[in-house]
Amino acid sequence: MNHGKQLRLFLPDGSASGPRYYELVNWTGQAVLMPVSRIKDLVSGEWPEFERPGVYLVRGESQEGHHCAYIGESENVAKRVQGHPATLGFDVTELLLFSSKDDNLTKSHVLWLESALIELATYAKRIKLTNSTAPITKALSKAELATMLEFLENLKLVAQTAGFHFLERAKVRSTGAVPVAQFYIQKQKQDLKAQAMQSDEGFVILAGSRASGKVTETLGKGYALQREELIEQGVMKLEPDGNYVFTSDALFTSPSAAAAIVSGYPSSGPAMWKDERGVSLGELLERSKGSEV
Repeated sequence: MNHGKQLRLFLPDGSASGPRYYELVNWTGQAVLMPVSRIKDLVSGEWPEFERPGVYLVRGESQEGHHCAYIGESENVAKRVQGHPATLGFDVTELLLFSSKDDNLTKSHVLWLESALIELATYAKRIKLTNSTAPITKALSKAELATMLEFLENLKLVAQTAGFHFLERAKVRSTGAVPVAQFYIQKQKQDLKAQAMQSDEGFVILAGSRASGKVTETLGKGYALQREELIEQGVMKLEPDGNYVFTSDALFTSPSAAAAIVSGYPSSGPAMWKDERGVSLGELLERSKGSEV
């Protein structure tokens, strides 16, 4: 059972575009989200909280427009990240650093956390991870392992709150007072059938769905890049008939984005996605709107 948690956010500049400091009540961890333009602030003496052992997440975009990330650790995370914007091979946009308030994180702990985070991001397949290999870590004692597992869960929660969603696979909410509806796109001539569900994060195409192997010139550059990323990550796998199959659930920002990826051309999600009765998502939304009125 999940319990509510209190998250504290501090804006040192009083601006949402500047550094953001996060902490959870009753958690020894702490985090700071730093725009790459302010990376030197971390070693200016303003952030001594992060001139200590910890782990960090870096994200940005490649020259081709693909979303990229890197995960690392150090005994001084503030100093360690200083050279990354020039060496990671992609344009860094922001960094998220984690450390402990009580100085109890050791080198073994942060190595374990780094390895666990790389494993989570690799399994989630939501972003291109540029780490070449996962670090080899020594085993922790049972007590230390229990502590680090709890630390990792809180770290993931803060990371997701800060917009770093690539540590977990897309979740489809299947419990609650109102069942989550399933929607379909079916094109018999192209042998396509995709299944999707709405979630708290967006619109999720389910594993086993089939997408067109052909992409038209009218498909937007953003959607084309997204398809390339999904193929590169192994989320979309080429089949012998030339179409693609989703090997795992995939999250999209909207029904239209999901429909465009499936069909290979610009598509209206509310019109294309239909429930098992053949009623479109758009019509269901209109009915819901009328009921509220």
